[in-house]
Amino acid sequence: MANLDQYRELIQDDLRGLVAGEVLCDPVFLQLFASDGSVYEIRPVAVVRPRSTEDVVACVQYAADKQIPVHARGAGTRVAGGSIGPGMVLDFSRFLRRILRADEDSVTVQPGVVHERLNAFLRFNEREVLDNRGSISAELAKIRAERQYELFEERRRAQDALVEGDFEKAVKKLGRSK
Repeated sequence: MANLDQYRELIQDDLRGLVAGEVLCDPVFLQLFASDGSVYEIRPVAVVRPRSTEDVVACVQYAADKQIPVHARGAGTRVAGGSIGPGMVLDFSRFLRRILRADEDSVTVQPGVVHERLNAFLRFNEREVLDNRGSISAELAKIRAERQYELFEERRRAQDALVEGDFEKAVKKLGRSK
């Protein structure tokens, strides 16, 4: 266990010198990112919240050099477990969640934009919203996401409490979310 903690500290020190975003390697944050809307739970070695494309590039280059898997995470609500893993999680939901451009037949978004926000943007701009076209498991995913929403919100509130430095509140929230 000490070797893993030392490895995480090394990664944290290295990345804090490379990126402007947040680098999180403490056990509580890692546990918060160990699951998504799926039934899977895998604790990552590090979580990075990039603030820019340059941060993302730096993280991916670092991970490639150190042979660390990279797991991209938008809102972490998917039901297939694709945003979790034992490597470095890039959490785009904190800083990279803007709608960048809307053309006649396409929209360019940052990776942290959630589907609900994009649909609201499209409706506001009187654009057609295609609800889950081509997705054979959309209804199943919606049911699963609704069930997991409460747990996800509790974890998000605990995460926010940690950012604010209220560790007691975070521990209480994590205790309720299990």
